[in-house]
Amino acid sequence: MHLFLILLWIAIAISLRFTNLDTKSIWTDEFSTLVFSLGNSFLTIPLDQPMSLDQLLAPLQPSPQATAGSVIHHLLKESNHPPFYFWLTHYWLKLFPPVDGFVSLWVARALSAILGVLAVPATYCLGWLAFRSALVGHLSALLMALSPFGIYLSQEARHYTPAILWITVSLCCMVVAAHHWREQRLVPVWLCGLWIGINGLGMATHFFVALAWATEAIAFLLFIALNAIAQSGKGLFTQATWHTLWQKLGISPNVMRLGTVALGTLVAGIVWLPVLQEIQGTELTRWIQQGEFDGSSWLDHLLRLLAGITTMVYLLPIQGVPTRVAISSGIVVVLALVWTVPLVIRGLQIQVMQPA
Repeated sequence: MHLFLILLWIAIAISLRFTNLDTKSIWTDEFSTLVFSLGNSFLTIPLDQPMSLDQLLAPLQPSPQATAGSVIHHLLKESNHPPFYFWLTHYWLKLFPPVDGFVSLWVARALSAILGVLAVPATYCLGWLAFRSALVGHLSALLMALSPFGIYLSQEARHYTPAILWITVSLCCMVVAAHHWREQRLVPVWLCGLWIGINGLGMATHFFVALAWATEAIAFLLFIALNAIAQSGKGLFTQATWHTLWQKLGISPNVMRLGTVALGTLVAGIVWLPVLQEIQGTELTRWIQQGEFDGSSWLDHLLRLLAGITTMVYLLPIQGVPTRVAISSGIVVVLALVWTVPLVIRGLQIQVMQPA
């Protein structure tokens, strides 16, 4: 029954992600994905002079001379992203013939859609591992399958869906390690190796995956502290708790292995420092320091964060639609948010009262 349900959620994810996959117009970032994944360069396009349509579209034509090395070379020279997804797309595009001499947008987006579908069973695993509940796993997988933002990202030829997949698997590793820590069992070596490898792939896919690393580190340290409190039966700022915490953090095999994971992950990030220093302050990254948030108050940041989190769960059409549709969609989203927040708060209260 569980296998049938997982296959059902996967089928729903496939249908939603592959429906009208190529009807949305291509945009600038997808254009760059296609060009770099083909091993081509933008520098071949003439500037400040008239050009023909053939000249403009030439970078979208597969070149027999292009290799995976060409992908990495042009990407690191002309863009600001790590190369793994573009390298993977390069080989993916080679599996399919060009359409009228040009790369197929549907084919390029299909890879992202497939990776988005794979996030559904990965999310089931995360839900089951975290709560040891098949129900939680199925609900989590269904939410991922139906996620409006997840569908939106899966229908773009960009590197967001593999980043989602790597982060989900990395969280699975963290949860398994947490169970071993709480039960005072040795964290397996294979798990440490998998965790480091997944984190390395994440950094090679998107630099912002480092934010997930930081979140995992904070969460695991809080887990260790709360576990020490639970074992001591006292508050955080008591001698018994600190003694329990010190015993846990002594030089033990688990501490050594988790330290190795942290060190391996850190190395996986440090190797990209030369690239990050090269792109720092360029036109492609200036928006991070001098973006649309300049001069914004803390309230603006808070409202934007709330809107971003909300639209990851609820997303109705508000762009490029009649005003009445946009207004009604906005009202429905706000009502859904108001309905959901008390449920989340109640769920957290139940979690505190029944930690098992």
